[in-house]
Amino acid sequence: MKKQFIGGAAAIGVIASLILAAPAAHAEPVGDGYTVVGSDTLEIAMDLLANGTTASGAPVRVLALDGRTVDNFAAAPSGVNLAGGKIVAKPYGTPFLRPNGSGDGHRALSRSIDGTPWKDGSTITGQVDISRSSSTPSGANANGPIAAIPFGRDAAAYASNNAALNNLTTSQIEQLFECTLDVNSTINGVRVGDITPVIPQEGSGTRADFLAKHNISPVGACVATGQEHETRYIYTDKTGTSQIQRNDTTTQYKNEAGAVIGTGFPANMVTVMSTVQWILQKNIPAYNRIGSGFEIYSWVPTAPTPVDVVGGKYVPNNTFYASAAGRDTVLLVEYARINENDPKYDAVLADLLGEEKLGDVTTSFLPSDVMSAKQALGFGVPVSTTINRYNLRAN
Repeated sequence: MKKQFIGGAAAIGVIASLILAAPAAHAEPVGDGYTVVGSDTLEIAMDLLANGTTASGAPVRVLALDGRTVDNFAAAPSGVNLAGGKIVAKPYGTPFLRPNGSGDGHRALSRSIDGTPWKDGSTITGQVDISRSSSTPSGANANGPIAAIPFGRDAAAYASNNAALNNLTTSQIEQLFECTLDVNSTINGVRVGDITPVIPQEGSGTRADFLAKHNISPVGACVATGQEHETRYIYTDKTGTSQIQRNDTTTQYKNEAGAVIGTGFPANMVTVMSTVQWILQKNIPAYNRIGSGFEIYSWVPTAPTPVDVVGGKYVPNNTFYASAAGRDTVLLVEYARINENDPKYDAVLADLLGEEKLGDVTTSFLPSDVMSAKQALGFGVPVSTTINRYNLRAN
């Protein structure tokens, strides 16, 4: 692969820039760049690549060939931590309900392609260019209209605010989230009826991936809902319209069927957690949404921890990433726009998603390579580097 050396002056596509320790204003843009929505898992890394990062020891910033930016929209409103709300993705565009999660991102990209109404009734044709996805999309099709560009390797762990609940087995996780255990039985000395499993919101790729990895079906009636990778709050119900904070002892929360299952913030919570998100939130305080008292834990016997701490920085545990917990993340795009034989071909977008920019997944040797930045931000090299294709996804 041809590699770029980045000097002091701006280079085309990947240029020198100061690292932004906090989310930039253009993380919620109405700009002229390429619009990116979807997964919470990839959100922080995309912010940093779009705005500029020196995490790898060299300045790396990803821009389009013509200088256009990567306009990266959060999965949930910045500073509010609630699902929902409307965004405007393009100048003069129609406001539409924010896509929250990988599944929602896939759906929004699909509505941008086919022109049928988005789930809030809005027409969003041409409003979404790229969708972040933390799990492999459904609807594999060798001739499908959506291409999945490999981005990096993550791993699905879990977090808890009770250290006694560390290193749960996959069988224990399955039974906790299916609510099939006797409430008076114990796990590591903790009464099962006092444990609250929390699943990410509907539309989350992390949710779908976690359920599949642990053969959880169906989600049980004792499970609460939360925003993925957010441990400071849980939702009062599945809609995400209101939240319970750590100091709340009186508010009731419900399961996905609407039945009340608890009161106040749970003392023994088990919630799904992306290892990449844990690393980024721990290493960059401005992004931290991890509540006090929480730790990340492994369910893989051969990898007792998902992360290591080296020189005061959190880094991936390579054994955990290589295990069954690992997952490849991707960026979704309309295939026609990166196919040079198609009338819809967009050479600038194809370059942006190419092997020297957002699609760089090679084992890097230069700090200025995009994959070097991804690795410094917690991603591993994906197992599969093949661009696969998928169907559009219905609302």
